[in-house]
Amino acid sequence: MPSDAFVEWLEENYPEEAERIKELKQTNPELFRRRASLLRQRYGRAFHAAEDNPELAEIFKQDLELTRRRNALLRQIRAAGADERAELMRELTEVVSRRYDLILERKQIEIQQLLERLERLQAEVNNSRARLENWKDSDSKNSNVGKRVDELVGATSDEFQWDSSPPQWDSSPPPAEPRP
Repeated sequence: MPSDAFVEWLEENYPEEAERIKELKQTNPELFRRRASLLRQRYGRAFHAAEDNPELAEIFKQDLELTRRRNALLRQIRAAGADERAELMRELTEVVSRRYDLILERKQIEIQQLLERLERLQAEVNNSRARLENWKDSDSKNSNVGKRVDELVGATSDEFQWDSSPPQWDSSPPPAEPRP
């Protein structure tokens, strides 16, 4: 079942498809679900990219159009006579060349996105290393151990996380700390 956002996106980008799917929703719900699934497969990449990277979404849309045009030309070539075939082959070559350029452009954008993600991850690693080095310091260790002891007996601290979940207070004695 397509989301409202997907249908809105279809209305903006492929109004004929949106109209057809709306009609099917009313007249044939089973066919509507199958058609919606097919549309999600066909347009999903462009739809998802539209919010985060409109340039990439436009490339996906152009690629879809070039693929549609290529398929149409292939059908025409199979049915064409010798006279038409040369012109259709020239058109096919042009379409395939344009699609090749689009694929390269898409890959450049994807590489740039990976580099940006790598930079964010590297910054996160650097921050984690710095915190770890700080925690290795004996003064930091003594401070964090003292805060943890206070935490275990009722005081709270949120600077150094000893456990992934908050302590559970019940009538049983607290568990012993593991020995190194």
